[in-house]
Amino acid sequence: MKRIFAFIALSAWPLMVHAEPVRTVDHARLLLGDVLASAPAGLAEVDLGPAPPPGSSRLLTKGDLERQLRERGVDVSKLSIPPAVRVVGGAQHIAPDKMAELATPAIIKELPPGVTLTSVRASYEVVVPPGAEIKSAKLSRIVRQKGTQRSTATLEFSSDGAPVANVPVAVVLEVSEQAARPDVARQSRINISIERGAVKVSGTGQVMADANVGDKVSVLVLATGRVVKALIVSQNEAQLLEGQ
Repeated sequence: MKRIFAFIALSAWPLMVHAEPVRTVDHARLLLGDVLASAPAGLAEVDLGPAPPPGSSRLLTKGDLERQLRERGVDVSKLSIPPAVRVVGGAQHIAPDKMAELATPAIIKELPPGVTLTSVRASYEVVVPPGAEIKSAKLSRIVRQKGTQRSTATLEFSSDGAPVANVPVAVVLEVSEQAARPDVARQSRINISIERGAVKVSGTGQVMADANVGDKVSVLVLATGRVVKALIVSQNEAQLLEGQ
């Protein structure tokens, strides 16, 4: 029996000797201080690149660390570096209900006048670094039609100023009669211009269909009777497209 215990102990000994220390990182960038707790204050902030994604890990060997530090001009001779360090990305789990709650104010901020948010629905749990926050929300284009619309908003999460995740959520919007009106109504008069170098030529045109800012529409040039394609850049301005 003693021989069996001795054999087990000897078999496990290499694992105990070579078990690497584990460091958990809760931000987007991996710093030397995250890997080496004994790093001097002047070197602790040395950036070693992106941290592992939330919940995943990466093994850094002594050779890896020494190479990266030398590339950054650091003298490694006075550092106590273990044979290997395992770095684990910290994880914040956001349930769908919580995601909808967090997304609501960011989406409302992006809504044009006359459009209200009815509901937000997230489909799955999201994993991001601890402390990550929603930086912005981008809505799919809203159709200028009165009534209820289903659409999608994409939320950008950031950590330490760096983007870490883009998360889509389903939204239901209510578009009022005011919001459904086009920026430029059919037959409205609009200033149409073209710039070539330092020269800008402009005139008056008539829009031949309802249009919104960013649309390409046909415009009748009143001075010549010619129909051209133009880009609506504001409620009062259109730019003639090249090749006309």
